[in-house]
Amino acid sequence: MTKSPEEIALEALAAIRSGDFENLKPLLSDNIVYEDPRLVRRGLGAIKALFEAERQAYTDREWDISGLTCEGASVVVERVDRFTMNGERYSLDVVATFEVNDAGKLESFVQSFDTARPI
Repeated sequence: MTKSPEEIALEALAAIRSGDFENLKPLLSDNIVYEDPRLVRRGLGAIKALFEAERQAYTDREWDISGLTCEGASVVVERVDRFTMNGERYSLDVVATFEVNDAGKLESFVQSFDTARPI
């Protein structure tokens, strides 16, 4: 059975939160593009490097999903992220947009958040 774009996006978020790139990797296309207000990364190697850097920088990661909508292959997730960085606890409102390709893989993952917040 093929997974829906919503299921793929939620699986990706679960893998990110748990810090498990091996569970995330099968969900990503080879040409995955990740973007947030700080940077853009393209391709599996760049995504893995970013994933590992963030896994080490941010500890005690958790989030609550406050909204989710899906239209075709696009999924938008609103959430509140909480994490510890350099010994301090942070909370951040995030909107993430996922685009799933015809093969059922994430083609893009764009996150928006307040860049005035220290992260």
